[in-house]
Amino acid sequence: RKRRFRLGRPAAGVPAVSRFCVILVLAMLAGPAGAEWQPDASDERQRQAAVTLDAIRTAGGEEFEALFADAYAFAIFPRLVRNGLLLGWASGTGILVEDAVFTGLVRQRRFSLGFQFGRQTQGQVLLFKDRETVETFKAGGLEFTPQASAHAKKQRRAREASFRPSVAVFSLSKDGVMVEAAVGTTAFRFMPPP
Repeated sequence: RKRRFRLGRPAAGVPAVSRFCVILVLAMLAGPAGAEWQPDASDERQRQAAVTLDAIRTAGGEEFEALFADAYAFAIFPRLVRNGLLLGWASGTGILVEDAVFTGLVRQRRFSLGFQFGRQTQGQVLLFKDRETVETFKAGGLEFTPQASAHAKKQRRAREASFRPSVAVFSLSKDGVMVEAAVGTTAFRFMPPP
């Protein structure tokens, strides 16, 4: 008959103090549950990304925090500039962080067609639910399919709400106004660290 180790009852020959020490050591090796990415102070892009992440975390509240806690990785675009005059375009460069480690730069390009007029600067965070999605993203295989949007005011709160299917997007307007009723697509390009 095999003996099983249970926390409620001491196993034969294993004192309770020893079990407690083993559990304590394992917990310390695992690190704190809330361990997060720390930006490199000498890298301007990482510093700007940290400021943008803090602003979006504040604006997104509990909804953002719940998704952020479940995310395997995230991309931060500190400055995404959107322009529109019938044709719309947006571009920005951000960083990719996997498992709390900076892994490279990401370039975003967005094109749209429809009624649109204005210029807007926003910060954006993409949350990736799993490693497979991040690898697809890095290989250039992840595009946001055509989507429709309509807004006509400066928006200071983070938008979006869930993983669809495994990426969540939160944007926060910084300045400018965009009047838009358009359909478009977004593409990304990953670049390893310089």
